[in-house]
Amino acid sequence: MRVQVEGLSCTDPDRVYEQIAARTSMVRRAADGEAARSILVTLTPEATGVVGSLRLRDDRGESDPRIFHATTCEQAVAAMALAAALSIDPESGDPGRPAPSTAPSVVRAANPVPAPALPPKTDAAASPQRPPPPPPPPPPPPRDEASATSPDAGPTGTQPARWSFSAGGSADAVATQGMGGDVALAPGAWLGAARSFSRHLALDARIVAQRTEGSPVSDSEGTGKPTWLTLGVIVCPFRWFDDVVAACADVQAGALQVAASGAATSSRTRPWVAPGLAGRIAWPPVSLANGVALMTDVQLGARAPVLRDTFHFLDNPSEFVVYAPPAIVAYGEIDVGVHFQ
Repeated sequence: MRVQVEGLSCTDPDRVYEQIAARTSMVRRAADGEAARSILVTLTPEATGVVGSLRLRDDRGESDPRIFHATTCEQAVAAMALAAALSIDPESGDPGRPAPSTAPSVVRAANPVPAPALPPKTDAAASPQRPPPPPPPPPPPPRDEASATSPDAGPTGTQPARWSFSAGGSADAVATQGMGGDVALAPGAWLGAARSFSRHLALDARIVAQRTEGSPVSDSEGTGKPTWLTLGVIVCPFRWFDDVVAACADVQAGALQVAASGAATSSRTRPWVAPGLAGRIAWPPVSLANGVALMTDVQLGARAPVLRDTFHFLDNPSEFVVYAPPAIVAYGEIDVGVHFQ
């Protein structure tokens, strides 16, 4: 048997082989050039821990990957080693079966020479026979896709999922004039926290601070330019395809200021509140160090302003309009950050 490990550097092929060999005696290391079964292990970070992928390859082909979600790398490796051992030896998971012996076999001579007899021990010198120590308990299984239902107290004894944190920056393209109008660029910064509850349910929240500058509007009366200073909260409770796609809801609050210049003009500031919905697509994290990964995602959404004040130069609102918020403000966003486990 051969073992290959890809992804995170928290384990190696020798450790995986030792865990498989500890559960069954029906495996041995393949010699160079020998045709043998291959165990392919891939470890990648995710928002709530580690994702393990197990594939088996032999002369008949390669199996479909089995996916394991765990809070630590050790739990993921232990679960995949157990699954690999069961695929080779279905009885290796029987707790009543004795563990395979790693001691070398004893070869007996054809005509053994009897050993000299030892004097019998007295009762005072004889030592009582001690029972063998109990075998160590198996490691707790990680949260498998097929069986995990709750990170707090699942039926398989899953340990609670831990919180993870992230921080990064964003770049938005905002349709401040509505569909078909001008697009404003909005840089921002965010802080996030996430915790998984099941395969499709999680609490993934971010606080986002942004500054958005709209296009200036000039007229004979002067020039006006809208600027948004906002703080938003976005929550993505639903996810699919191993955290690649998520459904989100957010609310953005702050101030809309129109800075005006001209003899008969003055600047105005009004409150800004806009709830909305969004969808997020995330790329697989790239490991930077132990427990640290680079994360990237794209977000598309729309917000509905609650307050829609119209800014104009003269007292007559029908003339010289500087800015009027549309009913729906669409936006696209790119996020890049660092994830800490």
